[in-house]
Amino acid sequence: MTLLLKPLVIVFSAIGIIAGVAGFFVSDIIGIETNPVGNVLYILVGIFGINASGSYAKARWFLILASLLFGILAILGFAQGTIFRYYATSQPENVLHAIVALVLLTVAFSSKKKV
Repeated sequence: MTLLLKPLVIVFSAIGIIAGVAGFFVSDIIGIETNPVGNVLYILVGIFGINASGSYAKARWFLILASLLFGILAILGFAQGTIFRYYATSQPENVLHAIVALVLLTVAFSSKKKV
């Protein structure tokens, strides 16, 4: 998994940036309604991810922090449907956030680099 860590961060970040930018122009991406707050969030996470992809340690910490962020979004989305009154989520988006959080966390903790 160690070899996959940095490429995964780059791919995940690029997808986030592309989806965030596209969300300003279309109202639905893969069956999930777009939201301006979510679009900005995905773009910012993508930018931080591209920035963190330069080193193994930064990439791993990015995956851990991003998984926590998306996990919290999933939990709040399932519980409330609207997060902090500004970010309305749907069930498909909550499921996507939960899956993303689990995948990122799994990769982060299963790729401990031997020094």
